[in-house]
Amino acid sequence: MSNFCSSGLDGEPELTFEELENFICQLEIGTVVTKFFKNKQPDKRNLSIKRESRQVVWYKEMSKRNAYEGIVDLREIKEIRTGKNSRDFERWASLPEYAKFEDNRCFVVLYGQEFRLKSLSVCAISKQDCDRWVDGLRYLIRDTISSSYPLQLERWIWKEFYKMTPEKPTITLKDVKAFLPQVNCQITKSRLKEVFNESNNRCVGELSFDEFATLCNFLTYDGTIYHTFFQIFSSDGMIISLEDFQSFLAKQGDSGAYHDSDMVTATFMRNFVRDPRRCNVADQDYDEGFFTAKEFMSYMFSHHNELFDPAHKTVNQDMTQPLSHYWIASSHNTYLTGDQLKSLSSVEAYARCLLQGCRCVELDCWDGPDGIPIIYHGLTITTRISFLDVVKTIKEHAFATSPYPVILSIEDHCCLAQQNKMAAIFEEVFGTMLLKTPLVEQQTDFSMLPSPHDLQRKILIKHKKLPEKSNDANSQAIDRPEDISDSDILSSEKNGILYLEDKAKREWVSHFFVLSDARMYYTKFSAKESEAEEEEEFDEDDTIPTTYQPIPEGVPEYELHFGEVWFHGRLEGGRIRSEELLKQYGPSLGDGAFLVRNSDNFVGDFSLSFWRQGKVYHLRIRRPTRSGNDGKPMKMYQLESDVYFDSLYSLVIHYKTNPLKSPSFSIVFDQPIPQPSTHEGKIWYHPTKTQAEAVELLRTIPKDGAFLVRPSDKDSGTYSISFRAEGEIKHCRIKQEGRLFIIGTAQFENLEDLVKYYETSPFYGEVRLRMPVTDNMVYQEEENPNVIDESIASDQPSYIVTDALMGPMGISVRALKSYQSHEDDELSFPKNAIIKNVKKVDSVWWRGDYGGRMQYLFIANLTQEIDYEEAKRYEEESSADGIAQGLQSKESFDVAGAEVEFLKLQASLVKEPSSVSIGNSEGEHVVSKAYAPEWLLRVKLTSKTEVLELGVESRDEALAWVKAISSVSGESLDNQDNNQTMHSETERKYGIAKALSDLVVYCQAKHFNQERILQEGRNPCQMSSFAELKAEKLMMLESKFFLWYHQIMLSRVYPKGQRIDSSNYNPMPFWNVGSQIVALNYQTPDKNMQIHEAKFLQNGKCGYVLKPSYMRKTSDYNPDYCSVPDETPVSLVIKIIAARHLTTRHLKSRRGVISPFVEIEIIGSQQDMISNKYTTKTIPDNGFNPFWDESFQLHVLRPSLALLRFAVYDSDMFGESCLIAQATYPLPCIRRGFRSVPLKNAFSEPLEMSALLILLDHQKRKKESFNIVSSTIVLQKMRTDRLRDLQVQITEAEVRGDAEAVQAARSEFQEIELQIVEEFNRLAHY
Repeated sequence: MSNFCSSGLDGEPELTFEELENFICQLEIGTVVTKFFKNKQPDKRNLSIKRESRQVVWYKEMSKRNAYEGIVDLREIKEIRTGKNSRDFERWASLPEYAKFEDNRCFVVLYGQEFRLKSLSVCAISKQDCDRWVDGLRYLIRDTISSSYPLQLERWIWKEFYKMTPEKPTITLKDVKAFLPQVNCQITKSRLKEVFNESNNRCVGELSFDEFATLCNFLTYDGTIYHTFFQIFSSDGMIISLEDFQSFLAKQGDSGAYHDSDMVTATFMRNFVRDPRRCNVADQDYDEGFFTAKEFMSYMFSHHNELFDPAHKTVNQDMTQPLSHYWIASSHNTYLTGDQLKSLSSVEAYARCLLQGCRCVELDCWDGPDGIPIIYHGLTITTRISFLDVVKTIKEHAFATSPYPVILSIEDHCCLAQQNKMAAIFEEVFGTMLLKTPLVEQQTDFSMLPSPHDLQRKILIKHKKLPEKSNDANSQAIDRPEDISDSDILSSEKNGILYLEDKAKREWVSHFFVLSDARMYYTKFSAKESEAEEEEEFDEDDTIPTTYQPIPEGVPEYELHFGEVWFHGRLEGGRIRSEELLKQYGPSLGDGAFLVRNSDNFVGDFSLSFWRQGKVYHLRIRRPTRSGNDGKPMKMYQLESDVYFDSLYSLVIHYKTNPLKSPSFSIVFDQPIPQPSTHEGKIWYHPTKTQAEAVELLRTIPKDGAFLVRPSDKDSGTYSISFRAEGEIKHCRIKQEGRLFIIGTAQFENLEDLVKYYETSPFYGEVRLRMPVTDNMVYQEEENPNVIDESIASDQPSYIVTDALMGPMGISVRALKSYQSHEDDELSFPKNAIIKNVKKVDSVWWRGDYGGRMQYLFIANLTQEIDYEEAKRYEEESSADGIAQGLQSKESFDVAGAEVEFLKLQASLVKEPSSVSIGNSEGEHVVSKAYAPEWLLRVKLTSKTEVLELGVESRDEALAWVKAISSVSGESLDNQDNNQTMHSETERKYGIAKALSDLVVYCQAKHFNQERILQEGRNPCQMSSFAELKAEKLMMLESKFFLWYHQIMLSRVYPKGQRIDSSNYNPMPFWNVGSQIVALNYQTPDKNMQIHEAKFLQNGKCGYVLKPSYMRKTSDYNPDYCSVPDETPVSLVIKIIAARHLTTRHLKSRRGVISPFVEIEIIGSQQDMISNKYTTKTIPDNGFNPFWDESFQLHVLRPSLALLRFAVYDSDMFGESCLIAQATYPLPCIRRGFRSVPLKNAFSEPLEMSALLILLDHQKRKKESFNIVSSTIVLQKMRTDRLRDLQVQITEAEVRGDAEAVQAARSEFQEIELQIVEEFNRLAHY
């Protein structure tokens, strides 16, 4: 199909302009609906579409113009559901009138740019209204996303315009001044005034939308880029004609577009620039299209010119290969929306993952109330959700994005009865979707797995399976189980919130405790912070970030004059101080030197003081009220009679070029009087210190919060703060704009105010500026190095904790049942305990280490010997699923053999702590009352003389902890499921219900045993799971074996349990040895999840990517060393040219105008990640349209495994880098030429209008040139590093005005750049 032809999506016909117009008009008028809220009862609202900005809005009737309660951007909508299919509806199911809201009148809109989506749940007046909204929104979403770049830009401008002017149809210069920093555009006041006046066609001091759009286009378009790179493609140097455009496409390699007919190409060009607010009138329907320079640059930044090849946006690979030949998009702990410890579980997480193309999701199943299993992260305070609800959600969303099979990875902690319930639910809900028997064609042949094509729209269960010989439920001929389930977690383990007393502050501090393997691990748990985070993240009723907010009136910081050097504000000392300043600076600055300050005598007025012929004069600037352009009264500024100005800034600018006349003289105001230097003489200010000297000073004061202020080494007239935080010495850049000192988005009138503010408010993290460094302090520190600052020491908790005891690993055994010691030299232990460093005394008694007891006796036949790897696996996988290990970096207590009691706390000893946020059964956090602990656990530790005292909120909870600790000490026997008589001996022995086992066909979970596989062969129906640490040890050391293994069998890799923050590991090494199911935490927006998202772009995001042929069969491929007999290496030259509309609005932290730089790198085979990472220079204070023009060369040995990543960072005031946008692509899916790189946020969601413009060229290299090319990589990197240094030298020389140094650096720069190009061309011949 032509690159330019357009057709309706999902088989729908394309609407004509008139039909689309009528359609939008109906939704624009809007309807009355009932909106369902989270925190208040359903209520009537008006729901409508904003045509210009393509947004859904809702508001109360009789509201003011644009007074919207909420706004949803159509481009952010991810799903539209019909029916009462959201938690918003379920919350109000108990209302008497709930039944009146018929299912066929309700719909839900899910939207957002993060993993957890927000919801808009409404009930329409009629079914017809509901259908109109659902159909209309679905069409408009597709039309909005596929719109041309000019149209998308116009809609973006409309949104920004509405934000500035909700109450009036025009904006002022003050509005524009406040708008520009929000879009990372920083220009001088004079340039702003110039552009404003150029755009103000009506010359009324206010801009309409069209004029504001003109201003935005003025600022966005950089003619330098067009004239430098693209003017050569124009026949006349002015426009890009049809022939010019076709010739350009041919040079780009867009052969499909080039071979389109002239009519198709001309139609595309016309439609690309067509004004959407007009019909297809005759003046737009000319025979041949053309682009102006601005329009052509719009095309270059548009998605039509995207680096990613659109051929890969649909399934394009062979889907008939065995399942083991594909990488499969996989999720870990799919139900979680945050960390592994205390976050919400949600059925919506399953919907989100499946709609993102995930094909393997995890269900962590536990026994639930009423015999129905629940899903949550066991032994944590993550919330619980219904197993049935999860299965229903999976059914609804499994094949919405991809038709290929979904694998359910079951982590089973349920008793046999509830396993049977799980099996029944699977069969009832999934019906024919559930694969219960092998495919017909594979009934007799199990040499290979079926293909994704064969398994379309099928759901596969991954779970342990009963041995084949025990198919008869009453069979007695069974083998000893090879492996206890990975999910057999100690039944005696417990977790929850307990309190430790801070003796110094006499208050109880809440902590999260996990009892595991006779140790209590804990970490501080701030319930207040957790509660605030949940409110911020999930309460969508009232927190709508896109709600229009006018710029405040009468706030000095927003006034145009506020940052001007001549404005001295409320000058301390008033008239007298102004005279002193004028007398001080007037003689050197000359007549017309002036300042403006707030009036001493007239509230709201100002005074203008100036120097003339050796005297100081003062004039009053009055604030009369007059009618504005809209007829409304407004405050004006007046210095002369009958001469009025709309701003103080305009008044001063006028008299800087037009003389102020009086009967005795005429004067033009010239030079501003400098601001008073209030920081001079402060103990924290060091006017002569350099950065190096500041570092030396701070090294002698090893305390966080120590600081000094000094002039900047780099920029004259600016300052830096050098300080200590988190054990390091850091530096913060203070930008100076006019008279203001700026850090991020905070601005101060002087350095003294800045320091005072950050002495009481956090400056870096939680660190305040608390200790000014002086030479005297340095001397005292050197004399008394051990003196501790009491203010710092008081921040630390006064209670004492112990370290975890971690002995070396020798022979290890696993307990088959619990045992209570009868003698002092015997071990007590629960079932499944791991006893280490075992010494075999005789055939009956062995010695070992467990729970802090070293070399105690135990009965040998109560245990099973396991090897080192299996012992480590149980530590990593079976101990609270790794949560305890994740807390080992915190603190722990050994409670083996401990004596425990509880008693009532005296009321006088109780001081209430913060409220605690816990989970309910429906996956939501419920905040308990702010109870202090009422009971006290006293645990007498055998290894310590002191008694551990823990606060507990209730008597029942105290009893539960006593029972759990006593159980770990061995005082209780096995907690067996006594209700097992209805199950066969085989089911009881293996802990697997036959009904559930029978549903497992192709994904039979089996403990990995390399020796068994080598002896018995590869069974394609069996698969193993590996925690990342085990996978690293096995797969990296035995890569050739696992390449062979993965040709037939599946494996699953998942994050280690220590990742309690839900961070992700790098999936690339595991993909490179063939592992198919590499599971990551989809909810975490880190680099490794972005790599995962990019990997599955290359096959239409269907969740399956075919592995290269050399991994699907025996070959010489080895991921450990350079060997390329079966693939042609590639060299890339990438020029980073420019960017547009870089934004930080999606970030939680507030930042000032960004200073961006771009990092590019290759992520792939081990060899390809060496010397294949580069960074551009930093462009200061410009995220709106930064220009780099820097080239880099990359060499890729394994392009089939490689990803190309672009990451845009902001170099902030601390000199630290913050990711603001990224785009990552599979290397086989990119196009050469001048290309747009649409940028995404950390969640891989597109950022509106944000894009890079690059030039990419690639050359395939001859295989015999491998050694030649490898030897040049280091040389080329050195050249690139030198180019970066020269860029810095050029910039610094330009600032100094050193023309000779600029010329010398530019000459060397051009010479090295030519060498890089010549080297690339030379390599192209190899």
